[in-house]
Amino acid sequence: MQATDGNLYGVSQTAGNFSGSILYSFDPPTSGVFYGTSEEQGTHGDGFLFSVDMSLGPFVAFVYPGGKVGSTVEILGQGLTGSTAVTFNGLAATSFTVVSDTYMTAVVPAGATTGAVVVTTPRGSRTSNVSFRVSP
Repeated sequence: MQATDGNLYGVSQTAGNFSGSILYSFDPPTSGVFYGTSEEQGTHGDGFLFSVDMSLGPFVAFVYPGGKVGSTVEILGQGLTGSTAVTFNGLAATSFTVVSDTYMTAVVPAGATTGAVVVTTPRGSRTSNVSFRVSP
């Protein structure tokens, strides 16, 4: 999965460092944000459930990160219920609709320029992990 730092995180079936791409290895389960399972190892050799915290903040992402003024943009995130504002590079969205706690739409306002989209939620602001591109 892609995280707020732009990196991709995942798990492998076996341990080892043959590819040189291991970011984090551990034997016992830890606590945190990313979760996974192991087919082997664990107390009885039957695998285990684990999680690892990369200390990354919440963010919003787009189904497609570009569009024209007046178009409707699809936004994905967590904790979107109760959101009070959406801005496109600092300019308020023409309108927005929270469809679910993880999905909302917003209309690109006149005068919007390419940049970050910020959604104001009850738990704080969530900034897009990539810039939204406003097309002519």
